[in-house]
Amino acid sequence: GTTAGFLREFGLEKDFRLNVECNHATLAGHSCSHEIETAVAMDMLGGLDANTGDPQVGWDTDQFMTDGREAALVLSAIVRSNG
Repeated sequence: GTTAGFLREFGLEKDFRLNVECNHATLAGHSCSHEIETAVAMDMLGGLDANTGDPQVGWDTDQFMTDGREAALVLSAIVRSNG
């Protein structure tokens, strides 16, 4: 939401879209599905980097998504947005 607000504040929302990276969401204390839902709600979703990491480690480890529930929530948001 913060990045979308910045883009809108400076009239750049038509020039840029958000690339959501799931592990960055985890590192920020959010779920990937939350970040996707927010980007979709703001009509700002541009791309998805679906890698994840171990939330206990604290840095970007670029692992495959292994949480089936989270993957389903992410996919559901993308499908609902016609993406």
